[in-house]
This record gives sequence, C-alpha cells and structure tokens, in this order.
Amino acid sequence: MRIFYDHQVFSLQNVGGVSRYYFELLRQFASQEGVQQELFLGLHQTELPFQALASDSLRVVGCQSSLDPGGRRYVANEVLGNAYVVTRGKFDIYHATHHRYMPLVRARKMVITHCDCTHEKFPAEFRYLDRVLLAKRALFARADAIICISESSRQDLLNFYNVDSAKTRVIHLGLTRLSRSPHDSDEIKRRVRRDYVLYVGSRAIYKNFRGFLQAFRDTQLHEDFDLLVLGGGSFSAPDCATNIVPRDYLTTRRLLVT
Repeated sequence: MRIFYDHQVFSLQNVGGVSRYYFELLRQFASQEGVQQELFLGLHQTELPFQALASDSLRVVGCQSSLDPGGRRYVANEVLGNAYVVTRGKFDIYHATHHRYMPLVRARKMVITHCDCTHEKFPAEFRYLDRVLLAKRALFARADAIICISESSRQDLLNFYNVDSAKTRVIHLGLTRLSRSPHDSDEIKRRVRRDYVLYVGSRAIYKNFRGFLQAFRDTQLHEDFDLLVLGGGSFSAPDCATNIVPRDYLTTRRLLVT
C-alpha cells in the first residue's frame, strides 16, 4: 500500500499539534509491513525530525528554506508539489494534511483528518473565511474517508456540512512519551519555585489566551500559583495587557516561563 502526504500543514506552521499528528502517523506506519509512505515537505522550517524517519519504506522530500510559514511558502510548495507528484505514479491513498487538496495527485482513495470546526463556530476570528469554508466543503465532498479525532468533532462536521456519516470514523489521538530535556528542566526548576498552572501551544486570537490570563488574575490564582507557558513564541503587547506576564520572562527556543 502506497500513501502520500502533502505539504500543506508544514507550509503553514513550523511546529504544532497537527504537525505532530502527522509525524506520529508517519512514524507508526513506518513499522507496518507492506506500507510505503511518501511525504512532500517541500520548502520548510519544521522543528520535527521528519528526515530522521526516512527509510526504505518512507520517502521524505524537502529542504530547509528561509521562507516563513504562510502564503508565499504555501504557493511555492503547491507548485513544486504538483510537479513532483506527476512523476510518482498512482498512490493507493492520498492523505491531505489541511483544508485543500493537490489537484495533480493521482490516488485510488483520499483520506483526511478532521480536527475541529473552529472556523465555523467562531467566524469573526478569521480572515478569508469564505475561501476556507469553500475549500473545506470541496475537500469533504471529495474525501472517501474522514477521520474525526473525537465524537464531538464528528458531530460538528455533520452539523455544518452535508457529509455522509458512513464515511466518517472516530479515531482518538494517541499519546507519545516525549524525551526529557535536562536543560529545559533545569530552567523550569530555577524560575518556577512553587506550584504552577501550565499553558501549552499557540496564543493566536482564537485560542483566547488573553481570556485565560484574565481568568488567572480574576480568580486570584496568581497569588498561589506561577504560570508556565510553553511554546507560542515571544509575548506580545496584548499578552501583557493584564499585567500578569512580568517583563523579565525567560525566552528560549521552545520555552517561555513566567
């Protein structure tokens, strides 16, 4: 069985939950006998070690690029990716990694993973909403199978889109034990001297990080707990607006501690 994964999510982010999902999917399938996988990363800056997964049963195509995640990198990879797949013959399964699909991929079946209906539930928080919803509608119609990460996400999908429930399947996310970083652990011990509340991930508007900070202050939790924030880049001025985030926060490549 030959499976192809496209560039989409890796063109739009360098690290994140969806990128981790596909990393783990590729890693797990790599140990399955009779499964051949191909990933077109294209131009990327991903922090996940996809190249280290490459083997006789897993082909990873891509190179590091100075292009930041976003539209320009996406367009470049869309052109390069479609040029690549025309030389690769017909796949058994095409697993699109985001809201669109590459038109020149030839595959017997298309599979997609549906995480949530954030755009549909919070339309005011997103630009280019009409384009996204149109692309998702076309993708859902074309897909032969839709993996939903929870029953809740499946019900949202069926509520917002005219999708045949027979082609949906709930497959919950797994759990991978991550390696420990002695350096980061030492930094946490040095800066956090009491119990803490942990926040992990992006602080994009739809994540409501500012609401989280407001609640952290209004409930007086900050009197008894520190706040540990992992990932998401440097703090912005709006992040600091609640006066919960001190100015002397620690910044490393992957760690923010307040």
